[in-house]
This record gives sequence, C-alpha cells and structure tokens, in this order.
Amino acid sequence: MQCITVLFVLASLSVTGEAVSNFSEGVVTDVWGIPDSGVPENVGGGEHACLHSGMKSPIFYQAGLATLACRVTGIPCDITASGVAYIAYDEASEALNAFVTSQNLNPFANGDLGIADSFPGAETPIIAMHLHKGNSSVNGPIAVFFCGAPPMPAMHGLPACSQQNDLSYKGYFQHPDGSFTTQVSKDFKEYMKENKVTQQNIQEYLYYNLHTTYSWAKTKGNGLIRAQLVATGSAPSFATQSCTKDATSSENTCTSAAPGSACFKDVIWAMSRGIQQHPDWYPGLSVSSDFVAFQEFLHKTKGGSGTCLAPCNQRRLRGVSKSTIWQ
Repeated sequence: MQCITVLFVLASLSVTGEAVSNFSEGVVTDVWGIPDSGVPENVGGGEHACLHSGMKSPIFYQAGLATLACRVTGIPCDITASGVAYIAYDEASEALNAFVTSQNLNPFANGDLGIADSFPGAETPIIAMHLHKGNSSVNGPIAVFFCGAPPMPAMHGLPACSQQNDLSYKGYFQHPDGSFTTQVSKDFKEYMKENKVTQQNIQEYLYYNLHTTYSWAKTKGNGLIRAQLVATGSAPSFATQSCTKDATSSENTCTSAAPGSACFKDVIWAMSRGIQQHPDWYPGLSVSSDFVAFQEFLHKTKGGSGTCLAPCNQRRLRGVSKSTIWQ
C-alpha cells in the first residue's frame, strides 16, 4: 500500500489576504495556510454520471443547502452561498449516490464579507461533502462520505472534491478497520434501523453538509452550507440527464431550467432559502416539493427574475412512502 504524507505549513495572513510563500519549505499556501487549495476544476471524484446508476428501485431525497444553521455552525448568517443536493438510495444494491449543484460558494468573490478587491488570493474551494447524523440543532458525526481532502480529518482513501458543478458522487462508508467502500456499512444500517428512520421522518436524522477552506478556517470543521434531507418523488432532469440517451421532446412547449440560467438560480434560491425563511411566499409548496414544482410556481407567479418558463413534467421513479423504514 502506498503511503502519502502531507506536510502542512501554517502561514501568517497578510493584511490584504494574499497567498503566502514559505520558501524554506518550497510551499505556497492560500490565506488559510492550506497548501494548493486552489484545486483545478478537472480534479476530483465527481462525475457526469447517472445519479441512480445500477439501481433498480431508487428512493430520492433532496436538501436545499444554505447557511440557515449558522447559529449552530458558526458561519456568518449573511453568507449568500446556496445549493441543492439530491440523494438516490437503493436498498437492494446497498448503494447511495449524490448529485449537488451550488452557487455563490466564495464569500470573498461575492462581496459577502466586504469589497472583493480587498481579499486577493482568498480562494475557497470545496474540500469535503458528507451526510451527517443528526437534526438541524447539532453538528453530528459523519455517516456517508462523498469526497474529501486535508485538512478535513479521516479522508485518506477518498476521492477529492471536484470544483466543477452539477456532478454525481458515489457514497463511501467507513468500516471498523478504517477502510472506505461504497457498500453500506453495518453502522449506518443500525443507525437507521434503531431510529426507525422513514422517508417521512428522515429530516430528523440526516443532513447534507458541504465544506470549503473558508468554512474550515472559520469554524475548524463545520460546513459552509447544509440542510436536512427530505424525501422527494424524483430528481430533476438536470440531475438524471446522464441516465438515458432518449431524446427529449422537440416541441418547445416546456423548458427545464438549465444550470446557470437566471431561472435555475431562482429555483435553487427558493428551494434552499426562500421556502425555509418565508414559507408563506410559496403556498402549496414545502421543503420536500421537487425542482419542477418550484419552477412551475415561479413560472405562474413570475417570481424571482421572472424568466422561468413552464417546466417539463418528468417521470417519477418512485413515490414517497409513509411507512417504509430505511434498512
């Protein structure tokens, strides 16, 4: 087995937030003292792969990621980062995958912490993504690993997080000997069974967490954006577009919001922040409503930027069960 040793050289932060060089060690760090945190976009474990690849009967969950747990995590509440994560789980194959899309992750580039020009070199790449045990009031232990890199602990053997958006990740489980595999662990099964976790109460037991170098420096371990899982009938077309080669309808009677578009950003904001902070703004919707439902609402109400067109209806692979315990 090949052993890799990582040397960390802590650097003093400059007033301007510029990267610092330690020439005696030949290491260039970012403003957090983390070597090479400006991870290239083409490096990491995410793939343009089917979210539910190899699954026969996937169950879908979603999490509208934001800083709404800021009083628990220690992240400034006015950070504007947001996103949505989708989870596909198949009990028969014991596989769990995730798809994540995010925006405004860098609070320096966004101007959340002041004028962006005041923070040159303050890159904040993603360094880890997980599912954690616990509800919204705690910082719970990790249950499922998707990607990770130092300085986050217990990451050896996991793929690094890609800096590209809209990618799928395989879920990794840590076993008693310290190894990681994509097979669901005994610990995870026991946690879900002992707590009688169902699709209806899962939001009390698991949350998705995205960590960056900024959140590590600010909190020494807590994530930047997070949210409890909720069951949903299906994942949106942009999260499953790699699952089929079937051509979409050639008629322009409907349009699924494309990643990066103004409508897409409006939907992500509504799912991650709007519905949780102002549920009265979205009559008929809830945190478990899917992407299509939010796009349809914004289309009808001309909400947000007013650019959302009528969405395309999508096939639901499996509905939400009220009683099935996640084994």
